[in-house]
Amino acid sequence: MNKIELTKLIKQDESETLEFKESTGEWKEIIETISAFSNTRGGKIVIGVSSSGKLLGVDIGKDTIERLTNKISQNTEPKIHPRITVRNIYKKSIIVIEVKESLDHLVLAFGRPFKKVGKSTLRMSKDEYERLILEKHKEKLYFDFQICKGAALEDMDWGFIKETFIPLYEKVAKKRIIGSNKSLLDSLRCIKDNKPTNAGILLFGRNPQNFFINAYIALARYKGKEIGAERLDYKEFAGNLIKQIDDCDIYIKEHIAVMSRLIPHKVEREDIPEYCWFSIRELITNAICHRDYAEEGSKVIIKMFDDRIEYYNPGGLPKGITPQNITEKQFSRNPIIAKTLKTATRDLQDLVKRGIMFKKGRTGRGVFYTLNPVYKGT
Repeated sequence: MNKIELTKLIKQDESETLEFKESTGEWKEIIETISAFSNTRGGKIVIGVSSSGKLLGVDIGKDTIERLTNKISQNTEPKIHPRITVRNIYKKSIIVIEVKESLDHLVLAFGRPFKKVGKSTLRMSKDEYERLILEKHKEKLYFDFQICKGAALEDMDWGFIKETFIPLYEKVAKKRIIGSNKSLLDSLRCIKDNKPTNAGILLFGRNPQNFFINAYIALARYKGKEIGAERLDYKEFAGNLIKQIDDCDIYIKEHIAVMSRLIPHKVEREDIPEYCWFSIRELITNAICHRDYAEEGSKVIIKMFDDRIEYYNPGGLPKGITPQNITEKQFSRNPIIAKTLKTATRDLQDLVKRGIMFKKGRTGRGVFYTLNPVYKGT
């Protein structure tokens, strides 16, 4: 920071990202401000300037910076080590402390959390602090809450978001989206700290498989009722999760039998698909939504036979969920993905209550569903 930049900095008013202190004697207030900057947007503290912006300067002794650094480290949790520099301007020395924004906004000063609101440094409320702690634990617990390593906003498919997802979202929500595409994804928790989350890349990435190599659907279609029979076709459905669901749904529906029957007093026939249209899409969505994406060695697998369709997804049943209590208890392994996909689907529990014909079980470290025909013509 040169003399011109320092002069411009000092001429600014105090704000949410800038605060002046007259001397290092205000070290307690300085440490509280460091906590506040860390928990808000980051910022700079300039020591040797009055709150009105008057340049006062400070006396810099042999161990002034070392003592200040130690006090900051000893009284912040987790320990903060901001960049501290001494600058000279108009024959006076000032200290500039540069504080970065904390990823989880949970930095304490003297055992208490602070935040910036405009020019003021305020103590965070107990409820607000507890909410942040819960958010932090969620991010550790849920894979899709976490920031996607190596991903940037440029890896998001903004054309798909604008042209496909937002019209669908508005149709289901029955309201217009006000604000930018990015603000919508922020609200859906698909973006955090200006970076895509795992959910964001999986749902809206240009090529999610660059980050999650097995995040796709593999479908095999067999002639007969067993795997040993002739395989008629094999397909892989990649791209974002919404595209995978759409493409796989279309393929299955194009390769199942559709019967028809005459309806009394009507000219047209009634088409009756071999499997319920709704249940085909719902089971694809369920496999996509609830698979364990942290387990990168496997993918969603669908097997089509003459008498059934089987769906396999990586990851066992969550803790507390069993095949026996699946209809009463709910747990989402990927809550952000589940909430977003809900714009186009219903909960799997509805299928059970409505009596759609499928059976659920476990195999190895995964879960499988078998969808049986609802109608067989002759």
